[in-house]
Amino acid sequence: SELGFQCRRHAAHELLVSGHIHEGLAMLRSVLTETGDKIPTTIGAVKRQLVWRHLRIALHGTKFRARKSPDVRTSLDELRIDMMRSASLGLSMVEPLTGAARQANAVLVARRIGDPRRFAYALCFYAMYLASSGTRVAAAKKMVAQARELAHDLDHPLLLAWTRAGEGIADFFAGNYVTSLEILEE
Repeated sequence: SELGFQCRRHAAHELLVSGHIHEGLAMLRSVLTETGDKIPTTIGAVKRQLVWRHLRIALHGTKFRARKSPDVRTSLDELRIDMMRSASLGLSMVEPLTGAARQANAVLVARRIGDPRRFAYALCFYAMYLASSGTRVAAAKKMVAQARELAHDLDHPLLLAWTRAGEGIADFFAGNYVTSLEILEE
């Protein structure tokens, strides 16, 4: 059931962010399997997955088109995006490459289903991962600006705050520490 799935997703998230990494990863893998997704078991496979998703985003761009009528896959895709968000947040400090691969996939899925709220969140979070490389900060800032524009259009308080945090993170990785601190304190 969807409720059971959401409970297991939240459990995986909480286990990961509270330091119970092995239990959280086991739960995460189990829940991802339910959505037809999986976390590769080797660092090489994670890197290949991440590079492939970076390339797909680079080739297709981040142009977004909202869809009024969702297709049949939308419900499952929404669950997948929620799971990817939990995985990205939970893995960001312990397995950042795996987290980045999940988040890159979230951008691709959110763009396909056309949900502006999920796309803005996914794009901004992906941009934070991208900025952390230190070499893609300019591209990350453009993505955060695009996500922020969507958040303004939606007038969504959480997304406005999230995209503002994205600006602060991007500034941090650009070396603008004072500006970054001011933004993040805000």
